[in-house]
Amino acid sequence: MSYTININVYGSAHAYHYDMNFKEPNGKEHRMQGEEPREATANGNALFALTEALKHISGHQMLNIITDNQQIYMAFHEGWLVSWKKNGWKTARGKDVRNAGEWKNVDMLISRHSYRVNYPAGNS
Repeated sequence: MSYTININVYGSAHAYHYDMNFKEPNGKEHRMQGEEPREATANGNALFALTEALKHISGHQMLNIITDNQQIYMAFHEGWLVSWKKNGWKTARGKDVRNAGEWKNVDMLISRHSYRVNYPAGNS
C-alpha cells in the first residue's frame, strides 16, 4: 500500500534528528523518530538524518520532506543533485561535492519514491 509520509529532518554540528509519520486509511497513525549525538557539520548531520529516515521506508511512497537545511532544499529545488551526478559529483566550480557519499545514498534511497522538499512553515 502507498502512503504519504511526512519526514522532518534537522541537523546541528552536534546531532541529527528525523521525525516521520503517516496515517493509514483507517486513521491509525504511525510515527518514527531518530536522534543521536554526532559530530559533523549542520549540513552533514541534516543529510545523515535524511539518509537514516529513508532507510526505513519500503515500497513506493509519496514523501513530504520538510527541512530547514538550505543545502538539502536547494539540492532538490535548484537541480544541484542532478547536476552533481551528471558532473561526476563535482560542483559547478569543479570542486568535489561535500558529503558526496551521503548524497549518493540519498539519491539511491529516494529514487524509488515520489517526493517534494519544503521549508517548514514560516521559513523563507
